[in-house]
Amino acid sequence: MRQWTRYLPSSMRPMLRKPFGKLTYQEALADEVGKADLRVAVGDRVSLNLYDGGVAPHLAIVDFRTRRGPCTEEMKEAIKRVGKTVLRARNPPGTITQELWETVQLAYQMDNVRIEVDGEEDLAVIPCVILAPEDVQVVVAYGLWEQGGVGVIRVNDDARRITKGILSKMSFEE
Repeated sequence: MRQWTRYLPSSMRPMLRKPFGKLTYQEALADEVGKADLRVAVGDRVSLNLYDGGVAPHLAIVDFRTRRGPCTEEMKEAIKRVGKTVLRARNPPGTITQELWETVQLAYQMDNVRIEVDGEEDLAVIPCVILAPEDVQVVVAYGLWEQGGVGVIRVNDDARRITKGILSKMSFEE
């Protein structure tokens, strides 16, 4: 069976560096996310900060890189405390692979999961919003280090519509 991949056009990159949802800061992150039924963290620092703040994510997606560089061994070991079940997916930079998409879908059927991405996890926000269960309150937090904070998306119909619009502009290849 052939696998598909979506590619982010370079023209869309600046748009995705701006907050989608609310921009918050590490100090307020636990308060912003803590009351949700399902908490999703995309990014190594965000996942670790939530966990260390006493608000463990139900789903954490990491690539053991931060700000485009590798995590320290100390940080890597700390991240490995997040999540009881570990899933893995391949996802090259600037893409959303079918493998990542299906892994996020599987993770939503479980609890306390860490997805370790071989490649880059940045665009995992898109499947996390689109695939989020509709019968519970889901909050997706993701790193926006260039903005000095964290994006927080409360998943609802509008968030899904916007995210599907972004996905539809990505090139598709089988």
